[in-house]
Amino acid sequence: MAIDYRGLAAPVSKSGGGYFASAYLEELIWSSIWLILFTPLGSLPGKRDFGTNIVDFIFEQVNLPMLAELQNQIGEAISKYEPRVIVDDILVAQREHEVRIRISLRIVRSLKRTERILLYDTLGNVSIYY
Repeated sequence: MAIDYRGLAAPVSKSGGGYFASAYLEELIWSSIWLILFTPLGSLPGKRDFGTNIVDFIFEQVNLPMLAELQNQIGEAISKYEPRVIVDDILVAQREHEVRIRISLRIVRSLKRTERILLYDTLGNVSIYY
């Protein structure tokens, strides 16, 4: 019998009944990953290696070494700070004025595959696709 793990949803919000909203394991993991990706590297006291420099790349001139560095930073950060997942693939690609990041991973406890696409453009707009 499969167990549905639930926890406090992030960001914290109220549910319809006035209690704090909860989320299932997959959503909790993706919330944790977004927190890791969008926390500037070196900004967390006591854990200076937590986070990535993904925000710095938004306004940079896109080139192949930059895309490779971004892919490397994302992979290392997720592998180090999200032990509930196994990263299968990270694809970073450029299309005209936007960069697309596809993250494919498996949840360790259930081995369920899941994937999200993060899209940001040179204006700083960020979109997440399920």
